[in-house]
Amino acid sequence: MPLLRVPVQCTTCKDAIDLSSALLVDKTQKQYQCYACYQNNSNPAWGYGKEQIKQNHYCERCKYKFVSTKLRCPYCNKGDRLSNPNITVHDLL
Repeated sequence: MPLLRVPVQCTTCKDAIDLSSALLVDKTQKQYQCYACYQNNSNPAWGYGKEQIKQNHYCERCKYKFVSTKLRCPYCNKGDRLSNPNITVHDLL
């Protein structure tokens, strides 16, 4: 049984490539990338090739101070009550 060759467009170089040889980069928007562009990591919007910087965060929900690249507390797994990490003891009382 032969495979159907469905052409999709590479989001980086805009070339038409076969679906069987494409890499799915973003599932929600159905964005595909060819293997050559994936190796070059040419699109920093997806997080490839750019260095992620860790930042200080403070979760007001669980009173947990942490350093992370993600805006989500590792203790309670929520990100809705994050604030400035420069908290003193007087602010907590």
